[in-house]
Amino acid sequence: MRRRCGRLPPSMASAFMSLLLALPVFADPATLSFQDCFSGNVSNKLTVDQVYAQVLNSEQLGTYLNLTVLGNSEQDIHGFADSSTSLATLFTTTTILTLNVWTNSSYLCDTLRPPSPLTPLTNDTACVPAGLFALSTSIPWGPDRALTTLDTRLRAVDPFSAELLCVSVSTSPLDPSLGSPYGLAHAIFWATVALAILYWIVVGTARIISAWGRGIHRPGRSLWARAQSAGFILASAISGERFAASPALMRFSTPCLRDVLFHTQWCAALAMVAVQWPPFIYITLTDNVHWNPLATLPYNPPSNFSGQLADPTSPIFIDPNVPNTLFTLPANATSGISMFAYTVGVRRQDLFGICIILFLGIVAATIVLSSIVWLLDFVGSVISGAVSQPAGRRARSPGPKELETVAHNEESKSAIFRPASRLTLSGGGGAPSRKAWYRARTDISSFHWSVLHGNLVRILVIFHLPLTIFAAHEMVQPAAVASVRARALAGLSFAVLSVLVPALLVVRVTLTTTNKLYDETRTLLALGPLYNHYRHGSQLFASLLFATNLVFGVVIGVGQNSGTAQAIVILVVEVVAALVTSIWLPWGSGASMGLISFLFCVARIVVAVLLVILTPAVHIDRRRRRGVGGVRDSRHPSAGLPCAGANAPRQNH
Repeated sequence: MRRRCGRLPPSMASAFMSLLLALPVFADPATLSFQDCFSGNVSNKLTVDQVYAQVLNSEQLGTYLNLTVLGNSEQDIHGFADSSTSLATLFTTTTILTLNVWTNSSYLCDTLRPPSPLTPLTNDTACVPAGLFALSTSIPWGPDRALTTLDTRLRAVDPFSAELLCVSVSTSPLDPSLGSPYGLAHAIFWATVALAILYWIVVGTARIISAWGRGIHRPGRSLWARAQSAGFILASAISGERFAASPALMRFSTPCLRDVLFHTQWCAALAMVAVQWPPFIYITLTDNVHWNPLATLPYNPPSNFSGQLADPTSPIFIDPNVPNTLFTLPANATSGISMFAYTVGVRRQDLFGICIILFLGIVAATIVLSSIVWLLDFVGSVISGAVSQPAGRRARSPGPKELETVAHNEESKSAIFRPASRLTLSGGGGAPSRKAWYRARTDISSFHWSVLHGNLVRILVIFHLPLTIFAAHEMVQPAAVASVRARALAGLSFAVLSVLVPALLVVRVTLTTTNKLYDETRTLLALGPLYNHYRHGSQLFASLLFATNLVFGVVIGVGQNSGTAQAIVILVVEVVAALVTSIWLPWGSGASMGLISFLFCVARIVVAVLLVILTPAVHIDRRRRRGVGGVRDSRHPSAGLPCAGANAPRQNH
């Protein structure tokens, strides 16, 4: 007897789906890392052990940050002294970038508490005896603080102005929504995606329109004839052969989708450099598929403070029911690739595996799709009789005039769906016969192989930088982090995909004549992605892209122990690349890329200089560091908009 599976009631099904889709709520307070800024007499210092943080709301303060500090003191903490008219004071200062948003001074003993059980003090001037202490303070934030990094400094002095305590903490509040803890920050991701899609649609449409005449006048009104015409148009558009003949198309198509992708990759690569980036940099580089940035460490306060921390009437009260909305990373996350990986939501040793799987998956999908198109082309050619040819003149060699005609026809044909009879010399009259099926298949396969080769080159060019970075980083991981097999695979990927294949492509472009590179459709289809935007004689400019990617990949992937060295090398590479680009100016006639290229080169050099400023060797304070991070953050992703602006006024040409 078959069992019948019961169905959940609609209300229960809705509740179940809500549980699956809802983000986990972490009600524990966030445990913050802190920077000790104490500069006074060590004998007076209050040692800080832990800092808890919560974002709360009240009618009086609105949205505010509550900080609770736990530590210990080697001597009594005095609130006032008979010989001084001053009080022990707690100074609280909060800044965003270099702007002060909150400054307050209060009596230190108002929110300073000893551990339980509370005992009477023997000294009237002392508010807390030597030993453990807890301190709390509140910082009003006001509205719209999500996705910003706020630096808060707590500094306490005794009645004689001697420094007792100084700590600095950074907090980055989030505004979580259903499905994304980053809230509106996912708009940055989708803005980049939308910009890339828009570029692809606009430039692709322009290419197709410019190639329209290549197939629209083909003879025949049958369905297959129209498919052949579409093949001519599509192949011409993919190859970019019209760039050389149409300066207006070149002007409209530069910059293109690839430039947007390269710029986005460059911005992400900067976040992997081991310098002191502010936390909001990492927020703007990710979307909602990651390790949950609202996760907190287990809340386990010391037993002698647990009662006061749970008492709503206590000045050091921590509400255990308030969900955490502060951006957090694991305690073992270090600057560079480690923080980037945790922000994305994976371990650093998983980055290479994910990248190579994506790369190979796209390559496999491209091969499968090309095989399907090739099969349809071959079957359609056979069914339509395209492989037939007259047999009367097969035995004699063609004359010079026929060779010239055939060569001209071969050069003008760039369809995916090409009649096989036109791939070889045609005969004269007589009874029709069929060309050998394997010869027709070879001719068609050769053309489709050129298309596939070009698409694989495009994929490699796009993935070259991330593959190089992650492969180089994986190779230098210790045995406790990455297995021998993973490091061997990374080494193989680095040698083949990052070095050998790009070198072979550059050699092929070098050994191929310039006329063939720009005039032969199949060569354009196979190698065109490397140079079709560049003018005659500048086809080797693609080698600069591979060279800079290789240097960036090795420096960023291998040099995680020295952010200073990374920043200096990146600055030198950017200066050299800017000089080569400005002197060479490889773009084709009509591209008008001189000014745009100059502005982007200058902007990248400026960001590289700011990268050096963020290194531990320079060591600027946190407020200035936030300002530098803000300048860098403005480069992503809205910096792609100048490209769109560069294209917009050219539509009239």
